[in-house]
Amino acid sequence: MGWPSSSSPATSSSTAPSRDLKFDRPVAIKVLRPELAASLGPERFLREIQIAAKLQHPHILPLYDSGETDGLLYYVMPYVEGEPLRARLEREKQLPLDDAGAARAGEAAPAG
Repeated sequence: MGWPSSSSPATSSSTAPSRDLKFDRPVAIKVLRPELAASLGPERFLREIQIAAKLQHPHILPLYDSGETDGLLYYVMPYVEGEPLRARLEREKQLPLDDAGAARAGEAAPAG
């Protein structure tokens, strides 16, 4: 789809937009960075997948799928249009209380 991926040296994974061909819907794929998988092991990311799969809340994105391909662990979730929270925090430094609560709950941060 041509959307940029997001990654940061401070994170253990990269997230990239993609398309679910089976259901014709936009998705985000989160992949464990290979250098961290090699040095730290996959346990933390696998735990993140387990926790995400159990969560059910209207403000938290569901887990669509997860797995391993070519030695890379990944999971798939809905793609949400909007500015990445990290970019908004760099621009605004502090969010209004209502927006911070939404971001904490896993919603896309509203553009300010």
